[in-house]
Amino acid sequence: MKAFVGMGAALAVASGMLGACSGSRVEGRVADRVVTAVTPATVAAGETASVSCTILNERGETVEGETTWRVEPDAGWTAKDEALSPTVAGTYQVHCASPYFALEDATGATLTVTAGAPVKVTTVLDKPTVQVFEATGVTCAVEDAWGNPVEAATTVSGPDALLVSGHTVKSEVIGSYEVACAVTGAEVEVVPATLEVTAGDPAEVELLAKPAKLGYSVLDQVTLYWVVRDVYGNEITGLPGTLTVPSAGMTVVDAATNKYQFTDEGVFVTQVQLDPPYELLHDSLTLVVDESGPVINLKWPERGVTIQGDGSPVELVGTVTDAFSDVAKFELNGEVITLGADGTFKVPMLPVWGLNVIVAVAEDSRGNRTKLTPTYHYSKSYISFVDQSAQGVKQDDGVQLLLGQKFLDDGVHDHSHINDLATLLEVLLGDLDITQLTQGIALDQTIPIINQTIDLFVVQATLKGHIKLSAALVQPTGIGPTTVAIDSRTGGIDSSIAFGDGTANGLDLTLQVQAALVGELGWSSIFGSNKVDASATATLETGADAEEISILTKIDIHMPPGGTLAVDLKTFDLDLVGFEIHPIKDIELLVTADLSAFSWLGLGKYTFPVDLSALVSLSDLAKGLLDPLTQQLLPLLTDLLQPIIETFADDLLESLLLMLAFDTQFELPQLLGPKPEPILLDIYTDLTSVVFTDDGGTLGMSLGAYAEKGVERDPHGAIQRDGCLLGLSDTFEYDWSRSVGIAGKTDAINAAVFAVWWSSFLDGPLDLGALTGGGGGGLPIDGLQLELSWLLPPVVNDCSDANAIEAQIGDLYAEIDGNILGFPIQATVFLDAALSISFLSDAGGLSVSVDELVYLDVEVLSLTEIDFIDLRDLLENSLGDLLGGFIVGQTFGPIELPEIDLGALVPGLPQGAVLKLGALDISKQEGYLVVGGDLE
Repeated sequence: MKAFVGMGAALAVASGMLGACSGSRVEGRVADRVVTAVTPATVAAGETASVSCTILNERGETVEGETTWRVEPDAGWTAKDEALSPTVAGTYQVHCASPYFALEDATGATLTVTAGAPVKVTTVLDKPTVQVFEATGVTCAVEDAWGNPVEAATTVSGPDALLVSGHTVKSEVIGSYEVACAVTGAEVEVVPATLEVTAGDPAEVELLAKPAKLGYSVLDQVTLYWVVRDVYGNEITGLPGTLTVPSAGMTVVDAATNKYQFTDEGVFVTQVQLDPPYELLHDSLTLVVDESGPVINLKWPERGVTIQGDGSPVELVGTVTDAFSDVAKFELNGEVITLGADGTFKVPMLPVWGLNVIVAVAEDSRGNRTKLTPTYHYSKSYISFVDQSAQGVKQDDGVQLLLGQKFLDDGVHDHSHINDLATLLEVLLGDLDITQLTQGIALDQTIPIINQTIDLFVVQATLKGHIKLSAALVQPTGIGPTTVAIDSRTGGIDSSIAFGDGTANGLDLTLQVQAALVGELGWSSIFGSNKVDASATATLETGADAEEISILTKIDIHMPPGGTLAVDLKTFDLDLVGFEIHPIKDIELLVTADLSAFSWLGLGKYTFPVDLSALVSLSDLAKGLLDPLTQQLLPLLTDLLQPIIETFADDLLESLLLMLAFDTQFELPQLLGPKPEPILLDIYTDLTSVVFTDDGGTLGMSLGAYAEKGVERDPHGAIQRDGCLLGLSDTFEYDWSRSVGIAGKTDAINAAVFAVWWSSFLDGPLDLGALTGGGGGGLPIDGLQLELSWLLPPVVNDCSDANAIEAQIGDLYAEIDGNILGFPIQATVFLDAALSISFLSDAGGLSVSVDELVYLDVEVLSLTEIDFIDLRDLLENSLGDLLGGFIVGQTFGPIELPEIDLGALVPGLPQGAVLKLGALDISKQEGYLVVGGDLE
């Protein structure tokens, strides 16, 4: 009990004492009772109420005096001065007392304390642990700041898997769930509760395998385990059971973990039974070991067959079966095919010219997949290689050689760089020795001086005299600059040859002339007759020149198909322009006269000078030389130059053309490893036609390539374009802008490729890593070896795209051994591919560039598995992208084109004079690859 004394009461007591001390008399008792008052009478916890104590006498008057007060119960509150602060809700009695007067208010005043505002709610579960679908009540205990229970509206919440109904919760899924109360309309501290939902009683058991597969492979490992669930499907862990597995086909790897390994293909039934008291619960699991997909048996067309037809559909016939599973899906070339009840199918396929790829994909119900990619060649016609030779398989007009105007005459004549026929002829004619040309010229001329008879009656005298001239050509003598122009025309070529260019004469001759004077004086009389001789000789030189020697020729060149080549010089016209002899200078002749017959007169031999002009007109003398020289020189020049031109036409041109016909054999290099015997390839060509027009000459050539059979297969033969099944023609047009064009028929190219394949040259080992530069050229295929066996020859296909050439490969069997992407690999596959190619040229020759990998199909027959990589998927689905990124843009070559040694054909040409084709370009036309180039 706590006592509190007020200041007023103490003063009142003091006054009374003072009064008593004054001797005044007070009647009756001084104090009668003490009265307690609490204001307000009701407070909330934490609020304050004022307590007042009053001393009254019996008349109800206030008596001053000290008071105290106490509270029942004596806990749950605090007091200071005259204030009372309760914290615990409830009812309190406050009693005032006066210790001095020994009075106490026995009844006191009642203070009612209510709970404060809610600040906390605590979630209380009736049952913290329940089974699924079992409900439990939730109590929400609300408190104020002093822990007093507060009456308030509350709600209950929880996660989605918890079913809440008012203040009741449950769940149909096992687990731990947080349950939380909330006070409506107030933000308070929430203390949640955790509800544990456990499974019900075991109701079923399920036997499972890890890894779970629709089908396993031999040597796969599997772990068996079981799962127990209650009636609601909730898992119950830790229940033991007994496992039973077949005695054959499965071996124990780890008995403690129930791990097994499959040793055989088959269907394996495993079982589990729970131990008591749940022995009635059991389950079984069937495991299928099926490491192979369905078997696709394509009965027709057979893999790698060649089919001859008119383009009608080819019926694909076969079966699809599976030993352990059902065939879930079958596709042919991307189209889903419905199989017969016995797994058979018959599906028409519209063929295209060349390589046809059949992509057959089957999948069983276990997820195993089988891919089959057989191919076949299709065309209207083939050339058989059975019991044949290179001539026997030749293709008429397999190659056409086009000699343009620039081949004949490009207008630029550099004698140190012969690159056309006109320059070549200029070199031949420019080296002529004109002195040898004119060695056979005989220029003997006699010019009479006098022939007169004088009758002197007794004596008759005769005077005779003439000058005899003999001329020969001596050095310096020669021809001037030579210019040759050659033009193509219908039926052959025309040429114009000119010696002399306006600045230099076409012909310069030096003449050495021997002049002999012969005279005779005779007489006769009755005494007899006699004569006196006179003679003189002199040597003089003069010259002759012509402004130009002009020669016009027409050479016919033709060969009808199947006929004989004819190169004929039909016209040869030679003319001297501006020919004249230089003036002859006068010379002095020393005339000797023999008068010894008149010795009786004292006469003898006498010598005396005589000017030539005194005896003969010098102009007449020059004319006497010019006329015979002109008459003899033109025929002699013609006789010499015409054979040279005929030799040029008959020997050089014809030799160049006939060089195109040959029958030769050479050994193929051992690119794919050594062969048991050398492989010899026979090449046969012959000239089949020659046609010249104004644009140039077109030379048709047959081409045949053959090798002895080295493969086991027996296809129809080399594929022929034959209109590409669409009636397309094999024609081309040449623009004649280049010196030389070579149009190769794709049929002839495919026949040559077939001959190489026929010999088994393409079969053998190939080091792909070394082929691509030792490291794959950026592709990680280090040391990758391929053993190749070609079921079909490669095909050059110009039917598939009007603007592109495709190289097609079908049913290439390859045994792969090495590394790819850093992983060891051993596999056997069939490869089918098509590459879009183009041709390039540079100073080194002709090269082939890969523009696009049109498609690549890989059919895996066998491989070594790698745990951390799906090697089959890599080969079948990713190899195309890898190789495409590497191959596209690659250039193979160059191949240097052969040159023609002109020195071996035409004696007298400078050493090293050759014809070589350069600056090549290649275009594709219907049925032909056309190579254009200029002579270098």
